[in-house]
Amino acid sequence: MILPRELINEVKSLRLNSNQIAVGLDICNDLYQRSHLDEYVPINKNRYRTVLGISKLKGVVRALYKAKIIKRDFYTPEIKSYYYRIAKTYNEFVNYNNINFKISQLDAKNSRQYKYRLQKQPEYLKQMTKPIKEIKWDMEHLKKWIANYKPTEQELTIRNKKHHYKEKVSMEQYTDYVREAMLYSLANIENKNWKFQRDKKSYRLHTNVTNMKTALFKETTSKFIEIDINNSQPFMLKVLIEYFVHYNKQNIKGIKGNGNTIRGGNEVTKALFSIVHQLVRKDNSVILSLIEVPEFKNEFLKFSKIVGGGKFYEYFMDKFQLTRDMVKVLMFEILFSKNTSYRKDKAVFIKEFPMINQFVEWMKKDEHNQLAIVLQRIESYVIIDVLCKRLVEVSIIPITKHDSIIIKPHHKEKALSIFKEVLLQVCGSMATLTDKPLK
Repeated sequence: MILPRELINEVKSLRLNSNQIAVGLDICNDLYQRSHLDEYVPINKNRYRTVLGISKLKGVVRALYKAKIIKRDFYTPEIKSYYYRIAKTYNEFVNYNNINFKISQLDAKNSRQYKYRLQKQPEYLKQMTKPIKEIKWDMEHLKKWIANYKPTEQELTIRNKKHHYKEKVSMEQYTDYVREAMLYSLANIENKNWKFQRDKKSYRLHTNVTNMKTALFKETTSKFIEIDINNSQPFMLKVLIEYFVHYNKQNIKGIKGNGNTIRGGNEVTKALFSIVHQLVRKDNSVILSLIEVPEFKNEFLKFSKIVGGGKFYEYFMDKFQLTRDMVKVLMFEILFSKNTSYRKDKAVFIKEFPMINQFVEWMKKDEHNQLAIVLQRIESYVIIDVLCKRLVEVSIIPITKHDSIIIKPHHKEKALSIFKEVLLQVCGSMATLTDKPLK
């Protein structure tokens, strides 16, 4: 496990027996792995049930909390338990071998399960585990670089806006969070603690570099270029709406069924819309009426033209005098927040695209995260299941960062060509692609 040396010493200083210390350290390791910066996540109680039992586990969590090693958010009876995160920031991470026999058994079991799941993956995904391990990292240079790294004021504003329901953090706190996250990423790579797994909900591929700051990746000694989709989330929303517009009469009524009767389109298109069928399970009579209205069709044509041209952010920047980062935050609020949140900010989007906003709010009516899951599932299908597979078939092994691919410079032209073919075939329309050197 990769943990800060200071945190290890703090846990060992608690009045706990060796089994409880081992579990306490494993909990901290798990929180580091699953939380990002200041996010809160639930403790995996089932992992420790056989090691300590629930009552002693609660004692360990209580001890970590009282010692201010971990923090918790809020508790709602019969709805939500406490979620936790590491309470402090640290600057030195070490590879710590847990001496507790039962925890070691669980680690070995998890390792076997990881290898088993990887073996069950298709060959092209197995190939994609290799390039991450071949990146050249100058660890001493990177650690010095991280020690002097400072986020911009705009990044801090975005963070506090996205997490409006939590306490706001200062620039000093946020700088510590970001540096710590980068050091943790680096420590995992330095100790060959490789991560390569797909999220069960969104099917996104998570690796050692997916959530890594691009600024840190640029400091490697390897040469890469990144190709990404301009306005990726608005583009995926466009693809989703097109499903309803073009396939509703034949297919949409099957949404509440098993979703096995997709008609029209090619093989990859059918697979994409099967995903939508499986995920969107609600009364669709309202939305079927909405998409038949001529005003909706006109509004959607305008939306599609702007998104397809890769100028969605620029459109709002020019019309409403917003910065690019402000528009990104706006889209985060529109697509991923509760319908009742950020009403003042959302007014800008609602004014321009009132009927598309109705569609978005319909998607989020029951569960506000459902739209995010659907859009991420579409993105994962396009990028991982179709694009990456075709790239590997022509010996271009990519590294992915959700809506983008990272490749070697001499593969640029071929990769761009395949990327465009995939978008046309799967999504039925072209997005604007941007390539930039990561150096």
